[in-house]
Amino acid sequence: MRVILIFLSLFVAQINLAAQNLVGLLGGIQFPGARYEILHQSQPIQRFMGIQAGVQLKVPFDVNLYFVPSIRYNLRGYDVQLEIPNGQPHPDAIENSIRLHNLETAVLLQFDLGSNPNHIFLRGGPSLETHLSGTEHYLNSNGELVQQPVSFARGEYGRYSLNLLAEVGLETRSGWFAYGFYTYGATSISNRDYAPAIKLRSFGISLGKYLNTKKIILDTRNIE
Repeated sequence: MRVILIFLSLFVAQINLAAQNLVGLLGGIQFPGARYEILHQSQPIQRFMGIQAGVQLKVPFDVNLYFVPSIRYNLRGYDVQLEIPNGQPHPDAIENSIRLHNLETAVLLQFDLGSNPNHIFLRGGPSLETHLSGTEHYLNSNGELVQQPVSFARGEYGRYSLNLLAEVGLETRSGWFAYGFYTYGATSISNRDYAPAIKLRSFGISLGKYLNTKKIILDTRNIE
């Protein structure tokens, strides 16, 4: 948590130097899961309720088009029933649950639908997710329940993953905004050869507020 606060503090300090940009704080709920495949066969997944919190910057790029970098904390993970034996997390495991504390750095483009201060927007782009820490539970076929910290190492789980984000939302004249999002994991978090392909997925809703709500207006006329 201390690492997250340091990143957010540095992010806010830098973006406040640009007065024309909008700085927003956000938070919400999400329902993480994963695409979990063993030998190209999908395994049953159950989602759970997680959270999202972060800070974002809205930078004018073109008419109704904005660059929106953001830093977000995400509680991700999944609950899976293992119908096919495999070595991760254990050859005898029949159930596996993981909870991950992640720091996501997103580079998004936002398009505002119209020039009205109250408007709908579309947003999308890639993100890099850093897995800071996590907890793993798994149940063996003999009834043994094992709990352990997630190991980020060669032959275990990866420290980083890449995502593609799609978001649609509403911004208001007063600076409030809300959006629904879908996170598509593009890379597997497993770092083991011949292991399951585990690609994180999530969807949810976030609410936020711009700290400086002055409307950004771009003058696209030629300067004579």
